[in-house]
Amino acid sequence: MTEDARPLLLTLPDLCARYQVSDRRARDIVRQHRVPVLQPGRCWLFDARAETAFQEATRLYSSDPTAPARRATGSRARSAASEYEKALARIESGLPAKPSLSGKR
Repeated sequence: MTEDARPLLLTLPDLCARYQVSDRRARDIVRQHRVPVLQPGRCWLFDARAETAFQEATRLYSSDPTAPARRATGSRARSAASEYEKALARIESGLPAKPSLSGKR
């Protein structure tokens, strides 16, 4: 087989090696993006169409600046940076610090 030739079907471990993702991450991408895999039994096989769909789905997680931007998660959790800014503002304003929780368990 030449270097340019691709196998007709890729197994999940082959696909993971090609795209440098873990088995679990690849399965999550396939489920979330409904990649059309072939499932003869418990084995997942990827033809050219499924590989293309998987490649498009992985672009959402790419660090490439030319890739489309990801949507904001809408998480309301505070970031470490905002907590730091809040603590710094409290120190600078002269307000007393919050009581320690070391006595509670």
